[in-house]
Order: sequence, then structure tokens, then C-alpha cells
Amino acid sequence: MNWKKTVLLCGGVLIVVALIAGVMRWIPCKRTNFQSAPEIVFGVGFVRGSGMIPLCNKYAGFVSKVNFYTGDHVKKGDVILEYDDYEWRVKLQEARDAIVEQQELIELKKIDLQLTIIDPTPSEYRNLSNKYHAAQTRSDRLRHEQEVYKELHAKKIVSDLAYREKTQEMKDAEFSELSYAQDVERLKAGMVPLYVSLQQQELKAAEKHLEVLRNHLAMVEEDGKYYKIVAPFDGIVETNSDTVHGYDAAGSVAAEVHNYTKGTKVYCYFDERDVQYVKVGKVYRFRSNCLDCGKKGFPMVKPFRVKKTHSSFGDRSLYLVQCDLVSTPEALPLNSTGQMEIDVK
Repeated sequence: MNWKKTVLLCGGVLIVVALIAGVMRWIPCKRTNFQSAPEIVFGVGFVRGSGMIPLCNKYAGFVSKVNFYTGDHVKKGDVILEYDDYEWRVKLQEARDAIVEQQELIELKKIDLQLTIIDPTPSEYRNLSNKYHAAQTRSDRLRHEQEVYKELHAKKIVSDLAYREKTQEMKDAEFSELSYAQDVERLKAGMVPLYVSLQQQELKAAEKHLEVLRNHLAMVEEDGKYYKIVAPFDGIVETNSDTVHGYDAAGSVAAEVHNYTKGTKVYCYFDERDVQYVKVGKVYRFRSNCLDCGKKGFPMVKPFRVKKTHSSFGDRSLYLVQCDLVSTPEALPLNSTGQMEIDVK
């Protein structure tokens, strides 16, 4: 029995030791959860011009020429970079060729109209009166011959085949005479002016189509500007295509132009738990990566807006804080980085 009591006693001791160890492990964890607020919170910052416009390309393509690089000064109208415009140049040449061809067609239509005015009667209607008179004469002669053949056929002097052939020849002559008679009536009814009018309408249609082609050419020429990224105002450029032959998808931000003449802005991003310490209108220091702030001093920034919506990056939610640059010991380069520091104690 003694050995059983010993086993039970040892087991009880082990359980107590385990409980104590568990409590000791739990106490530091609870203390960590109730740590005080941090002394300093940080927001990652980027230097921007007071006015910044992103410039996007309309069509996807390869960069064929870079005229200005990141950090260069540009003036309004400067072409920052250009895209390969081969397909556009083909369309432009086709549009120009179509106009030249249409102009040549119009010249031919004008010549046709002048010829029609001089001699409006179509070739098949020329000398119609003479043709009609000849058809009448031939028809009268064949009718007389057919009457003779009819008497000879009755007397068995002319065969049936010869009589039928003469009869058919007479009918053909009468049909030809009738056709010429109808043509004469058409001319009398005013066919000649209709031919002139037809040529005039064809000329107008050709001239109208020329205007359509010119409008199309203007649209193609206008489309050419989308193959160039142009500075909208004086400023400093930041381009995402510093290398020739780089490819940009349609709608990509090919470059940004910053207006530095109206001051500098600093955009900072704070974690969701830290943005509560940002006070609009209060001045904070900005530790720039381009300056030795310990020796030269800190640039100072003042928030003027905290965006209410956040941006998600993985499992982090970041809020944008927009700040004015109040003072700085040295000019901060655009697109340089740093961190905005807030003392919370």
C-alpha cells in the first residue's frame, strides 16, 4: 500500500506544478495585450507636386521614342514619349489615297457632264430620224414582197419554207420600225434633259462622297494624337516608360506631370490603427530619405485631408493622408520618399 500512496502523491505534485506553470505563462500574455499606446506612429510618405495629372494612353502599343525622362522639366505641349503608330500611318495613307482617287473621279464626272451637255443624246439615239426612216422603208418593202410571195405561194410557185421566211423577215422589220418609233416618242417626251440631269446627279453624289472621305481623314488625323503623350502644363515629368520598345496596355498611366510652381504636397499612408492620431491642421515632421534630417533639420508637413476610404494591401488597410509641405531645409525632389512621424505621448 505504501507504494500506491507514493505514486498518488507524486501524481498530485506534477499536476500542481503544471497548473502553476500554465498560470505563469498566461500572465505575461495578458500583460502584453494591455500594453500602452506607442510613443511614435509612422506613415510612409511620397513627395508630389501640388497639381499632378496622370497621362494615359488610349491604345495599347510599344514605346518608339522617349523625349523626356523622370525628373525632367517639361513645358506645355512637349511630347514626352511616342508610341509605335504604324497601323495609324497605314490608315492615314489609305484615307489620303481615297481622297485623291475620288478627286480624279470627280474630274471625270465633270468631263462626262460637259460632253453630255454638248451632245446629250446617247449613241443609240443619234441619227434616230434617219434610222427610223430607213426602218419604215424596209418595212414597207418587205410588206410588199410578202404580198407577192403570198400570191406565188398560192399558185405553188414558192415553197412553204420560202414563204414562211419572207413572212418572218417582214415581221422583224415591222418590230424594228416599232422600236424606232417608240424611241422617237421618248425623245419627244424629254429624254434628252434626263440624261443631262443624270450626269449632274452623279457628279453631286461623287462630290458628296468626297466630303465624307475628307471627314474620315480628319478623324484619322485626330486619332494620331493618341499615339503621343503630351505635357498639359509646365512641370516635372515622371514617366513609366523610360525605355524604348516597352509595352503599355491600353489605359495605362504612361506618365505623370507635376505642377511644382504652386508648392509641394506630401501624401502619406497610415495603418488603420494609427490613422486616428492624425490631426488635420496640425504640423508634423517628415523624415525625408533625401536629407540628413539629424543635421539639417526636418521638413514640416500639415495634413489638410484624411481620406475616409481605405486601400487594402494584403491583410493591411491603409488610409491616405494628404499634407501641405510647410517648410523644408532643402527642396525635396518630386517622388522622393520618407515617413511622417507623430508623437502620440
